[in-house]
Amino acid sequence: MLNPSALAPHAVLAVNGIPRWFRDLFPQRSSQAAANDGDYIVWLENHSAIVYPAIGLGVIALMAWGILAALRSSEMDTATRVKIKTDVLDELRMHVGGLSTDELIQKVRRSRGELLLVLEEMVKDHQVWSTQSTGRHTVWHARGVGGTGPQRAHGR
Repeated sequence: MLNPSALAPHAVLAVNGIPRWFRDLFPQRSSQAAANDGDYIVWLENHSAIVYPAIGLGVIALMAWGILAALRSSEMDTATRVKIKTDVLDELRMHVGGLSTDELIQKVRRSRGELLLVLEEMVKDHQVWSTQSTGRHTVWHARGVGGTGPQRAHGR
């Protein structure tokens, strides 16, 4: 039979699975002795002018970081994207000649950044196409409306 004490002295584990050498670093005190020990409370009271404002500043910094991270995120949720795409296609189908970017912004009532992001996706998905007007404005058209525009290659 193998004797556990014959193993290396550092490999013998205590009842709760902690190595004996680690357990010896932090001597156990009774719960009553820990409850009566008020050194940490005294230290906290003596340094409260530093500790509590530091905790408050940490919380404010975390909140500011979260807000800025959310603002920097250019991701729109799927429901918003679908709503914008639906509105854009509805407007472009009603205006067979197409709409400029500014007119689409007014009709769809979204910011320029959101609208252009969605329009780029729609171009990649072959839902809309654009031309340049004589006034150097981009005019957007829905595919399949009006019978003109670039034809899509077969097999794509």
